[in-house]
Amino acid sequence: MTVLFLASCRYTGDQSPPLNPAEYKESLIKANKEAVLTESEQIMILFQDTDGNDHDFLGLRYMIYFQGDGAK
Repeated sequence: MTVLFLASCRYTGDQSPPLNPAEYKESLIKANKEAVLTESEQIMILFQDTDGNDHDFLGLRYMIYFQGDGAK
């Protein structure tokens, strides 16, 4: 007795066309700039609400939680 079973995985339904990065690149850049601006504003609000915050000349923001007494 011989049994033969054939199956196919070809999908013939509606398929989305391939994405073109050029079509959505500008919108992603704009969304990223807005997210960075919002995050920066939130950090500045946090710094205004707390003491012991500072930043260096490169723009790195940091917060001192407690002052140590060890060697520098």
